[in-house]
Amino acid sequence: MVSLDDAVLARLEKGGSRYEILVDPHLVENWKIDNESVKISDLLAIEEVWSDARAGERPTSEALQRTFGTTDISICASTILERGSIQLTTSQRKNMVNEKKRQIINEIASTATDPKTKLPHPRTRIENALDEIRFSIDPFKSIDSQVGDAVKLLRPVIPLQFITVTLAFMVQGKDYGAGSQLLRDSIQKEEWMSNGKNKRGENLVVPGDDLGDSEGFEAGHGVLVMSGRLKALKQGKLREKGKSISIEPIHTRYIPRPGDLVIGFIEGCTNNLWFIELGAPFNAILPMSLGPGKVDFGGTRSVMDIGDAVLCRVQEVEETHSSVVTMKGMGLRKIRSGVVEEIDPHLLGRIIGKGGETLRRMKAETQCRIVVADNGRMWIDGELDGILDVRNRLLGALMRPLSQFMGRWRPILGRSKGKIVLFWT
Repeated sequence: MVSLDDAVLARLEKGGSRYEILVDPHLVENWKIDNESVKISDLLAIEEVWSDARAGERPTSEALQRTFGTTDISICASTILERGSIQLTTSQRKNMVNEKKRQIINEIASTATDPKTKLPHPRTRIENALDEIRFSIDPFKSIDSQVGDAVKLLRPVIPLQFITVTLAFMVQGKDYGAGSQLLRDSIQKEEWMSNGKNKRGENLVVPGDDLGDSEGFEAGHGVLVMSGRLKALKQGKLREKGKSISIEPIHTRYIPRPGDLVIGFIEGCTNNLWFIELGAPFNAILPMSLGPGKVDFGGTRSVMDIGDAVLCRVQEVEETHSSVVTMKGMGLRKIRSGVVEEIDPHLLGRIIGKGGETLRRMKAETQCRIVVADNGRMWIDGELDGILDVRNRLLGALMRPLSQFMGRWRPILGRSKGKIVLFWT
């Protein structure tokens, strides 16, 4: 129960009479959001209804019965809170408005992005925009409703885009109660899985997970049969195709093969060769004799320096998986513009599509040059709008959250219509 010094007046004027109660302003805010979360007796400083609290005057029982239909203090107080107004002091209102404003800014900053950069807006930018539109903040109105109102007014001032992500969880039966209680307001669908055969779905599994009875099923990639049960050997998504149960890994590393087209980054050099990082367990080497054009001994770094991106081809692979690459061939070159995107090699099929149809359509619609390498890297070159369009399409095709792509773009310093442009994320 709040002390009298910290309590504020809640007032309702009806039928020419005034009714007041002394309440905790912070608990009133919680009560207005969810009136079952706070008991009326907890937010009242004194369980009394006043006609003038400062003078200590109380209304008659007949007046309460006539106005509220009852003399019950809890019901009268609820009606005053719902239909009346809260009489905050200037200092109290300022503090509560500032705190509510901070919560609104944090909510917008954490859920909205700039559609051009795909990055969150800085909190200072959102705060300045709210001041510019003179957004009125109600200290007792819920955050969700005020965020919705603020976004409508902010869109003409700053571009806002909201990304909604649907997540699926698999929990053990013993943890269902706690998990359901934690997520009860956000659950869209729940399903109990049977103990094995036909409800596996596309769930995330980890090594050692029991996938059910093996009878009638074949163990595919990443799955092992042990004592009549299917066991997961990898972390990834469980796939069921016909009678085959397999696991699509979440992440994979590139293993070089002779003839592969690859995009690499120079990590070092000597007098007569370069060391190329391909995303493989070991760096590849690019001898001077297989480099771009004629290179004088000791002049490797003047031709291609550390950090440069190159499009090359794997020429040979040793038993240790270390490899030799070459830049002697049609189209092989140093990459001087655009961006290099990196995805896991096992997902390349989704980008290319059947017979290359998806990739061809993406090139035509975005007006970008797109080179897909076998080591999971893509060279994307074109106008900035086109490059960002390609990135959005990749997000959609791979069905991955934006955060998984943050930092996976390599900037390439290049030229676009005579201007030097640095693309980054």
